[in-house]
Amino acid sequence: MFLLCVFQTLEAVLNFKYSGGAGKVEGYYRELSLGVHVDVEPSVFFTRVSTLPATSTRQCHLLLDIFNPTEHELTVNAKNNQDLVLHASECQRMAIQVDKFDFESLPQPKEETVPYTNPKQLEEHRQHAQGCQINSKLGICWSIISFCSGCI
Repeated sequence: MFLLCVFQTLEAVLNFKYSGGAGKVEGYYRELSLGVHVDVEPSVFFTRVSTLPATSTRQCHLLLDIFNPTEHELTVNAKNNQDLVLHASECQRMAIQVDKFDFESLPQPKEETVPYTNPKQLEEHRQHAQGCQINSKLGICWSIISFCSGCI
């Protein structure tokens, strides 16, 4: 599976100070610290990627099988495409007509400009940079319909 979104963990400590009634008048208060741990998971997976020739030799159709692992309906859009509506736990194929490009010709990060000494970290950085380049060409975005305020 290819991920469009990166797994991320967020942690925070919320500190509350509260008082009321006679204690407030006397200047007494209570403090509460609450630890919060949130795992941010992707809302879109690409389960399969393939290509088909287009009518122009300079273009091709990129076929993406897109899976929605959430419990919500969401829309996926790419440049010059109609919205694809995915229901909860549904997978559908989206075809995007794109100009051909040589994947190997995408800019490579220079080892001296990347602060990683571990080859695995350097490769992850390279893949992330290439993913950003590809996404800028495709313009893929998605939104969870029930979370949008003011969406049409």
